[in-house]
Amino acid sequence: MNLFRLKFFRLFRSGCDDVKHVRMGRTMESTIFELVALVLVITMLVLAVIMYFHAPETIPTHFDAAGHPNNEGSRLTLLIVAGIGAFVTVLLMAGAYVPTGVINPPPNLETPRQFVLASRMVRVLALLVCLLFICIILMMCYPTAGCGIPLIVLVILIALTPVVFAIFIRRARNR
Repeated sequence: MNLFRLKFFRLFRSGCDDVKHVRMGRTMESTIFELVALVLVITMLVLAVIMYFHAPETIPTHFDAAGHPNNEGSRLTLLIVAGIGAFVTVLLMAGAYVPTGVINPPPNLETPRQFVLASRMVRVLALLVCLLFICIILMMCYPTAGCGIPLIVLVILIALTPVVFAIFIRRARNR
């Protein structure tokens, strides 16, 4: 039995054969992802609180495709957006321990490598979503600062991440 298989069997906590109930264990990689997510979430929350006290009573809350504000709202929206972003990031990070409960990949997950890749995909998506919410908060406070391009890049990355990982997961099945 090779080292990868030994490590994989330590990753599983559930003793059942049903892949729908597989639970991944903690690894060094997951710890690093979670620490980065924690730093990003704290940064987002602190940024939202600081911006809340420095923002005017009404701020732009919606933008058109060109990045121009077309709706306004209360500055309390900053705290709401930060709270939603933190919740989604934490939810995705926790969901990475049960990848089959969070995603429905095209190929069935059968090999250890596929489970590791699916878990990694969920963690990468969590970090990208957190960065997206940080960018949204910055756009709400500084609509003319040019945050539209990073926002578009993040949306494209979020859309492409499952596609790229689905290819890797599919290839891992054939090995």
